[in-house]
Amino acid sequence: MSTPFSIDSADLRGAIAKACEVTATIDDPGKVADALVTFSQAKALDYKTAIVRGGRGSGKSFWWAALQREEHRRWITNTLGAKLSPADNLEVIPGFGISVRTESYPSPRVLGNLTKDHSSHLEDIWTTVLLKQAIPQETSPYHGMNTWADRVKWTADNVEIVEGLILALVKRLEDQNAHLLIAFDGLDRLGSTWEEIRPLARSILRFSLQLQSFSRIRAKVFLRPDMFDDPQIVAFPDASKLLDGHACLDWSPVELYALFFQRMANADHEEAAKAFRDGTIQILSSNGFLPAKWENKENVWGLPAPIKAEAKAQREMFHALSGGAMSHNQKSVKRGYPYTWLPNHLADSHGEISPRSFLAALREAAAVEPPSNTSLPLYFTGIQQGVSAASQTRVKEITEDYPWVGEVMGALNARINVPCDQSDIFSIWEHEDVFSTINRSKGSDADEFSAKLGPTFSPQNQTEGLFENLIRLGIFSRQKANRVQMPDVYRVAFGIGRKGGIPPIRQTLH
Repeated sequence: MSTPFSIDSADLRGAIAKACEVTATIDDPGKVADALVTFSQAKALDYKTAIVRGGRGSGKSFWWAALQREEHRRWITNTLGAKLSPADNLEVIPGFGISVRTESYPSPRVLGNLTKDHSSHLEDIWTTVLLKQAIPQETSPYHGMNTWADRVKWTADNVEIVEGLILALVKRLEDQNAHLLIAFDGLDRLGSTWEEIRPLARSILRFSLQLQSFSRIRAKVFLRPDMFDDPQIVAFPDASKLLDGHACLDWSPVELYALFFQRMANADHEEAAKAFRDGTIQILSSNGFLPAKWENKENVWGLPAPIKAEAKAQREMFHALSGGAMSHNQKSVKRGYPYTWLPNHLADSHGEISPRSFLAALREAAAVEPPSNTSLPLYFTGIQQGVSAASQTRVKEITEDYPWVGEVMGALNARINVPCDQSDIFSIWEHEDVFSTINRSKGSDADEFSAKLGPTFSPQNQTEGLFENLIRLGIFSRQKANRVQMPDVYRVAFGIGRKGGIPPIRQTLH
């Protein structure tokens, strides 16, 4: 099968693998061209939106880092324009994040000590973080102080002076027609146990609410779903004023493919990037789409409208890379179309797909060489292997976030096939005594298991509560008559079988 791309398929495949790499540097959001900005994300990126809810791999840390870069903020503004609230001369500073920036905010160990000394007014910590970065060093009240303990103590001891400093900062921003945003991410890293994390996370939300009284200073908090739903974090007066206006970092299949296409159009391999752009115009023209062209703004190639927003146009584009069927026989679509098959097998039980998983699957697919009788850069067997690799990554991530998941799902490895009866799962858990296993493995963190199980867990019905939490995490879904199904993005790496599905990875997860 010939392709419209005027480049060797091996070179194009290499460019795909490179374009789908995700930067491993926490503070580095990568190239501006790697940041797809869509209208559905406008609320999440808006200056006035305080809470952004997003799961693992949805882009929270990416946008936290990108918002701190002038070139990325300019690209966001140029793309979304009137969709955003006016925020001229915006400066973004970090309030807390995964990376260690002791000059900008306290480390988790330091926060542990500060919590002991300022437990009744933890917001003083974040006020100090804000003022230390926003006030010039020569006029800073913290000048000459070398520890966070000294700085936060000064803030706590000088309440009226601090209030005056904040008002003076607002006045300066007004005079300069400027805005200031303090961004928070990685709140699960605030401490080593939930007992430490919850009060600090709650104080960040309370601090964000306080800042809403100032038009020139706002906070943006990137929050995991379990923390967003945790009553011990969000239960404080007027919390609804923050939570009701939250945004979600959700990605539709169309947006995910647009992200991939934009990365390809701006690939570091310029020959491949040009071949992709030229091939795109040929594909759109030959399939009857409106005349489209690529536009380069600030050294970023923006997508032609059809492949940014139209599933039909995207399908033609992707199938020019992958072939039109998930089969050796390209005339048989019994097993599905690659364009729809890939996102369908990467979605969790809530239908959510992370861009990290999507790019990981394509990167792995590009590492698989197609048969010699095709000139396609991607092939359906590679796409299947891509889903297997993405499943392993996703399972690794969720067991890092929720250690107990590895224990309860490890007990099911190679023991069940889905769909199955709920009672089959419960019987295995009871036979394996998973609760005792978890209790033995939680070590010194006595709060780890009960806290991360969440509000549906109760000692009276442990097994049912455990299962409800797995449903909330998107690992299982209920069907009729207590039948249970499981999405491939978790099923494969957890070693669970399904008739006719991608073979599971049989291994011990304990």
